[in-house]
Amino acid sequence: METGAGSGSSNFTFLGSCEYKDELYMISICNGFSLMELFLTLGRKCEEISPQNVILQYLAPHRKLYVTLNEDDDVRNMTHLHTCMRLTIIDMRAVKKDQMGARNVNRNSPSLERQISDAACTRRCTRSMSIIGTSLLR
Repeated sequence: METGAGSGSSNFTFLGSCEYKDELYMISICNGFSLMELFLTLGRKCEEISPQNVILQYLAPHRKLYVTLNEDDDVRNMTHLHTCMRLTIIDMRAVKKDQMGARNVNRNSPSLERQISDAACTRRCTRSMSIIGTSLLR
C-alpha cells in the first residue's frame, strides 16, 4: 500500500489492526509516525485509546512476542522491522494500564507456565525436605 509514486520507504503506509476490548480497529500507519500520531489515529476510532488509559503493543512477526511502544523510536523500529520483512500489516493491541498484570504483558514478569512450574517445583522440594527432616529426627 504505497501512498505515492516511487518505492521510497518514507512514503509507505502500513495497515494497522489494533485489538482493544474484543474489538479490532483498522488504521493506516505511515512511516515516520510518532507515538502520539499513532494514539491520535487510534483515538479517532475509539476514544478510550489514549496515552493516559492504555499501553500500545505490536506483535514482532519474527518472534511472535508483543513489544511495548514507549517512545517514537519504538514506532520507527516497528515500521522498519515490517519494511525489512516486507510485511504491510502490523498487528497491535491496546492494553488498559490497570490490566497490565492481568494480561501478563510486563516484559520482565515470568510466563504463567513458568510460574506454575516454579510453584510445583517448590512444593516438591518442600515436601522432599520435610520427609528428609522427619527421617533424620527418628
